[in-house]
Amino acid sequence: MDRLCSVNRLISTRSLGDSVWKTQIRHLHGYTDSDFAGDRSDRKSQGGYIFRLYGGLIDWQSKKQLLVATSTTEAEYVACSEATRKARCLIQLHKDVTGDLVSPPIYCDSNGALKNIWSGVSSAKTKHIDIRFHDSRELHAQGIVRFAYVSTDENLADIMTKALAPERHQRLVKSMGLRKIP
Repeated sequence: MDRLCSVNRLISTRSLGDSVWKTQIRHLHGYTDSDFAGDRSDRKSQGGYIFRLYGGLIDWQSKKQLLVATSTTEAEYVACSEATRKARCLIQLHKDVTGDLVSPPIYCDSNGALKNIWSGVSSAKTKHIDIRFHDSRELHAQGIVRFAYVSTDENLADIMTKALAPERHQRLVKSMGLRKIP
């Protein structure tokens, strides 16, 4: 349960609010992350994503993955797939509301997962991954979403997948656009 301390701390903090309209970042974008085999009882990984629009959080999830990943790359690749599914919904919602079609970036800190998405080719270490998780690769190739690298220190979804040091937790909370409510 320690790995979810950051998530619980974020959710239970009632003195935080979202400063949606006070930012210059006006496009839809997401972050995705996963731990690897973080649950000691069944060795399943925790995946998560965060989506922002106008600098404020509009959707987020932290969820144990349904399969046991055999590598960090696989766990991150599955997390990318979950984020891709949510991005499709948010793209459609954005189009319905504004009339604009967007192609949001989704930031990930796993070079291995990104290499598989960008290249469209499975390596020996990932060829066993179920076909249902390859939507990220297809939608990136079509330009519907754009996967990009972000350093682990700047990956906002890190807060959704593991316990963090208090200083890093506070920095990520601030980076997400959350602020204290007076």
